[in-house]
Amino acid sequence: MAQVRRVYLDFVKKQAGSGRIGWLFGIGVQYALTKLSHAVARPLCGPILGTLVTNYSCNLRCRMCRMPQDDARLRESGNKLLSTEGMRSVIDGFARLGTRGIGFTGGEPLLRPDLPDLLRHTRARGMMTHLNTNGTMLDEANVLALLDAGVSSMNISLDGATEKSHDRIRGVSGSFGKTVEAVRRVARMRKGSRADLRLKVVAVLSEDNLDEVADYLALAASLGVDCVEFIPRQRFPEGPGKGARADDATLAKVDAAVRLLGDAASLPVPLENSGRMLALFASSFRGEPSPLSCHAGYNSLAVDCYGRIFPCVPYVNWDRPVGNLSTTDLETFWYSDAYAPARREVAACHACTLNCQAELNLLFNPFRRI
Repeated sequence: MAQVRRVYLDFVKKQAGSGRIGWLFGIGVQYALTKLSHAVARPLCGPILGTLVTNYSCNLRCRMCRMPQDDARLRESGNKLLSTEGMRSVIDGFARLGTRGIGFTGGEPLLRPDLPDLLRHTRARGMMTHLNTNGTMLDEANVLALLDAGVSSMNISLDGATEKSHDRIRGVSGSFGKTVEAVRRVARMRKGSRADLRLKVVAVLSEDNLDEVADYLALAASLGVDCVEFIPRQRFPEGPGKGARADDATLAKVDAAVRLLGDAASLPVPLENSGRMLALFASSFRGEPSPLSCHAGYNSLAVDCYGRIFPCVPYVNWDRPVGNLSTTDLETFWYSDAYAPARREVAACHACTLNCQAELNLLFNPFRRI
């Protein structure tokens, strides 16, 4: 089992295969400066990872998400959605900071009509693009538009191996069938267009689907994806450090799932999670603090569709903005003294094991025993 998240290795191999030695040197320097930034408590370079929350609205009602409710509250309180030009300006800010790639997430990003334009603009600014989607809106027209926009990688949320489990988690009957068909459609169309797209299905592991891990892997293999990823369930709606501890029967199932996933040679489809990330699953289900020091204040930055700034995706889920583009620009805020108190708070945070940040923290804590 790889001790580094597969996507990091894949992108490094891809750049090396393309002869982009300058890119590899640059990311190495940025890694070193980010690590040093955390040590000296001052940013010495821009964030490696950018996240753009395109919208909070969604066509599903997932049990683990409150974004549609947040959207109604934010609109009622007078917040205004960023226009296409406003979103392009955010992307330009990330580019000026030297960010390597932007992840587009929601809500459901495909509810935003200008999504292909935003992806295309990001690629034009020299950054990789990643899309998180529930897949239910990926008809042929939308898939073609995304492929034409040059999306680099795509996560499609598939939260169960059966209609019963997936639809229960996602809150809408029939969503499983639409999502499965969407994964097949993307796999088929990228092959036909020879698009350079990395396709992955992702599941949040919970009490609802822990019994389905083996079946899930078999299903994913049949759909033609490049890899799968599992996320240990988080308690985002309740806030950091809150939520019920899993019972002993559930923890036994978690241990069994981790053992299965740790045997990489026996899996029918490659696993995205690093071995060290898998080792954190049990503590996440037990509700224990993360054992990792958090580098989010220096390695990532997120902006939502209302111009609010967050250090990381978990802070988005907790609705804890640390700045707003109505009073500053992205570059100024990143290097400002005003961000320093929030950075200190984030550095002391041990409240999540969400993959996007936990895997980065593992990368920046290479010798931390798990």
